[in-house]
Amino acid sequence: MGRCVDERRRIVWQVARDAADFRVELGAGAELFFRQIPKSEFWMGSRAKDPGEELRHRVVLPEAFMLGSFVVTQAQWRAVATRTKALKRRTDPSHFKSDRLPVEQVSWDDATAWCEALTQSGKLPEGWEARLPTEAEWKYACRAGTDTRYYNGDDAAALAQVAWFADNAGGQTHAVDEPVGGRVEQHPWGLFGMHGNVEEWCRDVYL
Repeated sequence: MGRCVDERRRIVWQVARDAADFRVELGAGAELFFRQIPKSEFWMGSRAKDPGEELRHRVVLPEAFMLGSFVVTQAQWRAVATRTKALKRRTDPSHFKSDRLPVEQVSWDDATAWCEALTQSGKLPEGWEARLPTEAEWKYACRAGTDTRYYNGDDAAALAQVAWFADNAGGQTHAVDEPVGGRVEQHPWGLFGMHGNVEEWCRDVYL
């Protein structure tokens, strides 16, 4: 059983590496993969007027942007945070520990400081800035240009196919390369874990 799980994770990681539009070597064996998200004009907000969701409105994303293929892992976080004065006491903040588990227990200020440190690390092309995505960028990428609640549908059955959430996560986070239900995720734009597992910070509040 262990070998099967390890093989599935290896496949997910390899798929992400092969599909990446840009890769960043962070050192200590950690690397980041990015996918390019196209510029667009799209409808944002809830069709069903869900609580906590803004009303539907048109949003323009005038430029393409890069987004991480996975949520930041603990190994990726540590590789940057250990070199950052602002995060020297926050290099291992997560409750659930493993290099390929998503980093958690970090504040918006922590996440912003990490992005600033990555920008200043010399690992990115000249002129590039690492930052949190805006709410609009994140939602557009998450749903991959679809008009449904999740990129693969509207109901709980659709969510269960692509996300670790309260009904299947067992009260803990899961590795970013651990397939839900043993299936390699088929996000149309090559992203992983956009629904569920951990909450993610955005640069702004919703528009």
